[in-house]
Amino acid sequence: MTASLIAADPTSDYEIKEAAVIVAAFAFILAVGGVALAAVLICGWKGAKSVIVDWIHGKATFVCK
Repeated sequence: MTASLIAADPTSDYEIKEAAVIVAAFAFILAVGGVALAAVLICGWKGAKSVIVDWIHGKATFVCK
């Protein structure tokens, strides 16, 4: 088989729109990393029993051992 069953329309202008997804993923990684770093600073290494983050109200609760 030399021909593809799926062909792109040559008259249409295609562009990749993944920048918003990459920015959202990067923001999520920074937020989770920041919470983890804060847990280590507040409770010490191996000291955080649980961390609860309320993103809507901007509140984080750290329970240390």
